[in-house]
Amino acid sequence: MAQWKYPVGQERFKTVAPVVTDAFHIDFGAMTTGTDTLKTYDAGTLLLAFGGRVAEAAEALGSGTMQFGFTGTVLLTSALATGAMTAGAYIGPAPTNEDNLPLLLKSDDTFDVINATTGMSAGKVDMYVTYIPLPKTALDTNVFHVYKTT
Repeated sequence: MAQWKYPVGQERFKTVAPVVTDAFHIDFGAMTTGTDTLKTYDAGTLLLAFGGRVAEAAEALGSGTMQFGFTGTVLLTSALATGAMTAGAYIGPAPTNEDNLPLLLKSDDTFDVINATTGMSAGKVDMYVTYIPLPKTALDTNVFHVYKTT
């Protein structure tokens, strides 16, 4: 027998698993080669969307690339040439990675920005990550009706 649970009212559903958007203002002004961690997301986080906008053109000290995503799970962008990161440009999942959203993190992971090839002298990006932090406890049957089907 399958059991189906659903919220008693719309307002109760919103309190169980709200949709959250984190916004990051990333300043590349003095970034060196390597990985900068922006935030750690818990196991059980359901990632829905990712995107950003270049607020200030990126300037590398040489030929540079940037990448955004979850180092332990999946990088959401391909390596972006810093020369292509012009003011007003939008950044989103690479065509090869867009099928990875939505994505359920099965272990804690960090949302990172990776500077792969050279230091940076300028550049700013506003980045957004939309997700649902799934509950870590069982649903309360006082809030949810339980229906049994055959």
